[in-house]
Amino acid sequence: MKVSCPIIPWTEIEASALRSDLFLFLLHRLGLLPPVPHAGLYPRIPSEWSTDTIYSVALSFGPIDQQKVDFDLSLVNKVELPIPNSLADMPADGQFDDYENNNYFS
Repeated sequence: MKVSCPIIPWTEIEASALRSDLFLFLLHRLGLLPPVPHAGLYPRIPSEWSTDTIYSVALSFGPIDQQKVDFDLSLVNKVELPIPNSLADMPADGQFDDYENNNYFS
């Protein structure tokens, strides 16, 4: 059964991130936003992502400490991700109105 996995905020601080245009832009670039507005209440890990893809996305934020995870890191491999390494795709005006106006999470 292949079903996407929601990323649900547990604290108010985490929930407040979902109201940030910059954070929503990051989620969009990572592929964690629903493909259409109102497709779900929360960002979701796509069902087609492999463990290697999830691991590689996590590595894009920094190194992973083996002592802080409950699995053997030698079982996963870094894969190439289609995520740009710069903000070249950021809207020219620096605004993220399309995310705000579409109310992805309401």
